[in-house]
Amino acid sequence: MDNKAKRQVGWAFIATLITISVLIAPACEKKKEEPVKTTVKFLAPSEVPVIEYPTPKEVEETHPKPEKKAEVETVNVEIQHFSPDGTLIAAYPDYDNFGDAFVYARRTLGHSETTGEVQTFLWRGKKYHTEHKDQLESDSTEFEDPSNVDDTTTVNQ
Repeated sequence: MDNKAKRQVGWAFIATLITISVLIAPACEKKKEEPVKTTVKFLAPSEVPVIEYPTPKEVEETHPKPEKKAEVETVNVEIQHFSPDGTLIAAYPDYDNFGDAFVYARRTLGHSETTGEVQTFLWRGKKYHTEHKDQLESDSTEFEDPSNVDDTTTVNQ
């Protein structure tokens, strides 16, 4: 394309833009809104309408008071956790010291005098039983002190 052709295409494009703007401009104009005319009329006291409010009895007939629902008693339930083998788990955040965990386990599981067997519970990853020291000494069952056990000893020996 030579320079003359380029000028003609440019002027044709400008003429097209002007034509389109002339055609579209009237459609985009906003219509002017006319101001709203208001008139205020003052009423004489005798012309003011009288509003009659319902009496309390009429209100109660139309909108009866709701019946009282029975009060629900709330009960605190302690959720107990057991491991898959049936050992009670004394959760660490709830029982942050051994004394509290022991009391919880003994209250929940009992001890050998009430159940006939030694009850165990799990606290902070270790197993403990619910017997006091003096109860263990009086039992006929002998417990082996773990400090005297040889490291090479197995369960099946």
